[in-house]
Amino acid sequence: MINTKRMKNKKIYNYILLGVLFVLLLILPFCVNIFFSQSDDQRSLFISSGAYNGTPCPYLVFEGYIYGAIISTLYKINNNIEWYSVVSWTLYLISFLTIGFSIVRLKINEMLKGLLLLTFSFIHFYMCIHPQFTILASELAFASFVLLIQAKNKKYYATAFVLFFISTQIRTSAALLPYMILFPIFFLSNNYKKAIGSLSCLCIIGIASFATDNIMYNHSDEWKHFNTYNDARGLIADNPQSAKLLSTIENPNQKKEYELLVKYRFFDTNILTEKEIVDYANTLKQQRLETIRINIHNYYQMYKSLGGITLIITILWLLFVSLKKRHYSTVFFIISCLIMFIIANITIMSMSFPKERVLITLIAALLLSCLYIGYTKKIAYLNTFLCINAIILMFYFGRTNYQTAKSINEPLKLKNEVEGMLNKSKSEKVLMLVPSCLDVEIFSASKSPIAYKTIFQGWMYHWPLAPKGYGNFKTLVDGIPMLVNKSAVEQLDIIEDMIRQNYKISVDRHAIAESENYYLIQFTSK
Repeated sequence: MINTKRMKNKKIYNYILLGVLFVLLLILPFCVNIFFSQSDDQRSLFISSGAYNGTPCPYLVFEGYIYGAIISTLYKINNNIEWYSVVSWTLYLISFLTIGFSIVRLKINEMLKGLLLLTFSFIHFYMCIHPQFTILASELAFASFVLLIQAKNKKYYATAFVLFFISTQIRTSAALLPYMILFPIFFLSNNYKKAIGSLSCLCIIGIASFATDNIMYNHSDEWKHFNTYNDARGLIADNPQSAKLLSTIENPNQKKEYELLVKYRFFDTNILTEKEIVDYANTLKQQRLETIRINIHNYYQMYKSLGGITLIITILWLLFVSLKKRHYSTVFFIISCLIMFIIANITIMSMSFPKERVLITLIAALLLSCLYIGYTKKIAYLNTFLCINAIILMFYFGRTNYQTAKSINEPLKLKNEVEGMLNKSKSEKVLMLVPSCLDVEIFSASKSPIAYKTIFQGWMYHWPLAPKGYGNFKTLVDGIPMLVNKSAVEQLDIIEDMIRQNYKISVDRHAIAESENYYLIQFTSK
């Protein structure tokens, strides 16, 4: 009786710990400046808020139409609130609580639960200090998964499916990636009816979300052409072999344009056409095996830096204990998840250099699958092993959070410098060349001149709803000024040369303003 009372008290302590961690996460934006880790989040915010092209817009390109429609509608109702960031942060809080409660409900030592909660909070705080929509989509997918495997009634299922739908709307590939590796886990309990039912519902939701986006993002020829171009552009931008194609291009103008595309995400569609970009992308697709070979070392290094040692320890330990006890079904499930993990890596390696946000998702999915197998099969020394994993991960993310906290305000200096340069321009718009500065604090981003006064290169330069009149290099002559980083002024030479050769216009280059890291440049015709 006394032991039962003590256990209940310890469980209450973990609920209190979860509550304290939740409050810390809730007040985090009021304590530190939060910046998105990747520029696509800022671009989505600028588009959905209407800061970029004057009207709140649901077409966020890399995020679902329904998700974009909800956020843009909220901006139309009240544009004094940074809805893109508020919604994202709310979803982070929901995923944190969902996964946190699932940890508290585990049937393991209460002190170990507390350690797991602390470890998870270290990881989650790292994600929240530099939020990114791919990570958010993956975390919501994980939250839906833990609800499904612990489901006791219809409310669990309904909540899980809603979270998964939101996840697919934020980033479909990021929502599906965890489930690809976690797929075998559904059959651990031998309740095949439940497994098939859950997976069928997930498939229906995923297909419905994808179909909606496919219809809305291909409703006109202009959008179809943009999507074709953007897919090819993305593959070229992410592929480690892109620069090697330069030696195969004979046309000097196209060669320079392709160099601009690879190095600086900028080109003129009158010189480098959609068809040519697609052809270059197809050439890279034909070299997938070589891309994988090149990426092996790069992926290994990033996995190592992300604490991938925990994966190796986990898999070897589970296999050793399972084989020793002749638990061959456990070995089968571990190997099944490992095979899915390898397939996912090979697929991504054939297209892209390693990205932290993707590899973190893969590590989390395989680690979760292995640990859940050990938990379900009651593997020996589970508590000891969970403790070792938790300490390793807490050490890694604790160190990373400390390093991040030391440099948390560094983007402010660059942001203030860029805003000062933009305000010096009398032009309504300024073209920001790569490397660009989009580091605007997430809860006030749309009010920055970076949001409403800048034309961005990359996919936004050719986005069908982008501000008109800035489609090619000719528009830069006696047109909008360019903000260029001093480390990347060589692209101005290429652009100037392209204008002279393709449009037969000679230009002068004028420095309107200069700061520590940037020039504000204007091209004028001679």
